[in-house]
Amino acid sequence: MKKHLFVYGTLKKGFHNHIFLKDCKMIGHLKLKHYALVDLGHGFPYMIDSTKHEWVYGEVYKVNRGVLKKIDVLEGVPTLYKRHDQILETAEGKPIHTYYYVSNLKDVDHFRIKDNYWPYPKTYSEVFDVIVDGREYSDTADKIVFHMRFFDGDRTPTNKDYMKLVKARSHLPLNTDSENLFLLDCIHFGIVEYINY
Repeated sequence: MKKHLFVYGTLKKGFHNHIFLKDCKMIGHLKLKHYALVDLGHGFPYMIDSTKHEWVYGEVYKVNRGVLKKIDVLEGVPTLYKRHDQILETAEGKPIHTYYYVSNLKDVDHFRIKDNYWPYPKTYSEVFDVIVDGREYSDTADKIVFHMRFFDGDRTPTNKDYMKLVKARSHLPLNTDSENLFLLDCIHFGIVEYINY
C-alpha cells in the first residue's frame, strides 16, 4: 500500500539524500502547520514543534514501506527523530495520509530558519511544473512569476511589486520574500495549479 512522505530538508529534489526517493513519485508541494525549522550548522534542518501559527514548506512523495524503513534509519528514528503522521490536504482539497519526521530537540528556538524553508543548493535550480491561467509552465519560480506578471495585464515593474500586488488582491498570507516561497504559497492556496505527472 502506498503511503505519503512530507520532506523539508536534504530529502528534497536537488539534495544529496534525495537518492532515497529517486523511484518515488512527487505529488506536490505542501505546507505543514504548527512546526518550525532550525539550523544547528550540521548541513541539514531539524523540524521542531511550534506553538506559533507557523508552516514548514516541503515536498510530498508517494512511498512504500521499504522506502520508509530506509529513511527511518537515515533519520535516526527513534533517537534523533520521531516519525509522525497526520491527514494533510492537497491544494485541490484532497486529504492524504502523510508521514513526516520531527526532531526531539528542545530549547533551540534561537536557531530558527527564516520562513521555515530550507533553500536549495546554489548548484540546483528548482523547476516547477504548474498551470497558470490555463497555460502550462515548466520553469524556475522567477520565470513563472514573470509570466504571471506579464499575462496579468497589470504591468508592475518587478516580480517583487507583482507579488505584493497579488498578496493585497487575494487577502491571503502569501510570502513575498522570494519567488520560490511566493510560488509555493500560490500552489498551496490554489492560485496556481501544480501539475502532477
